[in-house]
Amino acid sequence: MNKMISITYHSFFKNFFRFVLVATLVIGPMQNAYSWDLLEENNEFAGVRTHFNPAFGPFEVFFPDDGTQRALDLLDLGFFGLYIECDTGEKRVGINYQLWNDKDRQWLAQPLAPVKRVNIKFGNSKPMSWNVSNSEWWPDGSKTAYRVLIFNNPTLFVKKINSVSSISLTVNANQEDYQLRFITKNLKKYNSYFKNSGCQ
Repeated sequence: MNKMISITYHSFFKNFFRFVLVATLVIGPMQNAYSWDLLEENNEFAGVRTHFNPAFGPFEVFFPDDGTQRALDLLDLGFFGLYIECDTGEKRVGINYQLWNDKDRQWLAQPLAPVKRVNIKFGNSKPMSWNVSNSEWWPDGSKTAYRVLIFNNPTLFVKKINSVSSISLTVNANQEDYQLRFITKNLKKYNSYFKNSGCQ
């Protein structure tokens, strides 16, 4: 009898602690939701942007120049921005790379290698080959450089982003390869912005 009671108590406490553990996991602190910056032009919706830094990955906001290691990493290594823009009623999705210029006290776009296709991993899926183009600029007036990687079929691209919590790809910037991973799970809350602006 005592043995049965002991087994019953053991089973009860085992299940109780299992419940407490599950409850703690559910109601405990959630992971940070990486944000999308709201982009506006003339006080009107122009799109959203999220960020990736080569030193510490995705982040929510620009860190102040407060001397912390993260702030220094951001200033030293810059950031990649994943943009979903709304221009004249049409979406445009692109990536650029910016470094801090201490002399001018501003972020400056950096050259990207010209490519026609990139392999993108949406969430945990297998990498998918995607057509891209590069926007051109002439920073010194003498040679062509590329500053934005623009993804073809942006509506389908955004649809795929909305179905996963991250995308991963490799980008060559300043003659170096960077493995990028953007946290994209909070993009859905901006869908109404795109819809209301006529940018489907």
